[in-house]
Amino acid sequence: RRGGVAVNGLGLAALYAAFAAVATAVNLGTQALAHALLDAAQNPDERSRRAANAHARIERDFTVHTQVAKIEAILNQVAAAHANRR
Repeated sequence: RRGGVAVNGLGLAALYAAFAAVATAVNLGTQALAHALLDAAQNPDERSRRAANAHARIERDFTVHTQVAKIEAILNQVAAAHANRR
């Protein structure tokens, strides 16, 4: 446990790196995903870089304010679609 909370033997940085690898490789297929995960597991510097980028993106893009704005936009679209049916 170094620089974070351990989660089933993984630190949060490793978890962020794994999520970043999954998000990056999702459209590339299973072989690319496997390669990205292996690369993250075997390369501590790359894993740290991905973890830092993922953490920054989460803090930037997934705040309460941004999520409320997205939900509000969806609800407005639903309300407008419902109003147009009348």
